[in-house]
Amino acid sequence: MNERTFLIDSEENREACARAVMACTSAKIMEVTIKPFKRNRSKAANAYYWGVVLAILADHTGHTAEELHELFKLKFLRREAVTVLGEGLLMHPTTTSLKVDEFTEYLEQIRILAAEKLGCSLPDADGCYA
Repeated sequence: MNERTFLIDSEENREACARAVMACTSAKIMEVTIKPFKRNRSKAANAYYWGVVLAILADHTGHTAEELHELFKLKFLRREAVTVLGEGLLMHPTTTSLKVDEFTEYLEQIRILAAEKLGCSLPDADGCYA
């Protein structure tokens, strides 16, 4: 059986998921995970981040959008400690995998920093997170 992901948003999809689980045999060990669905940020939210937030702050500070992006990731996103080939390292965070609520919080932290530290007011996103 190939890997399958089910979004249980209807009775029909719930039944399809149950059928897939019931089709599993004991001949092969399978793993099933059920978790709340969290939507990834939208293209509009990404456009707001790069085209509005970072563009305004780059203009305001003289730094590039990429420099600011790296700073904000390090400042506001949690780094993960991992061991690779017996050596410990901190994995740098990424914004691409943030869910809507996580990205909303990330942007709010940037807006607060911009206002308090830089005296720069950023326009509202007008609901483009979802």
